[in-house]
Amino acid sequence: MTLCTLDCAKCLTSGQLAENLGLSYSNMSKVIKHLEDKNLIARCIGKEDKRQMLFSITENGRELLNRINANDVALPELLNSFIIP
Repeated sequence: MTLCTLDCAKCLTSGQLAENLGLSYSNMSKVIKHLEDKNLIARCIGKEDKRQMLFSITENGRELLNRINANDVALPELLNSFIIP
């Protein structure tokens, strides 16, 4: 989900990612660390505010998303009710 979110949004802060994914900030930090260690996301400094840390998907992360091809995954009915109006 984190990779999909970053693929759509391009660059987000850890707080924005946590809010978008419904995770606590501490859990999001653990997810970010894991994805960074696997070179699936990268961190960069904000252009307007140098104190701000932004995260973006790497080429490796994008390749992984392409391999997953979520269109072939059948979603449970409960999840479909959230996606399809």
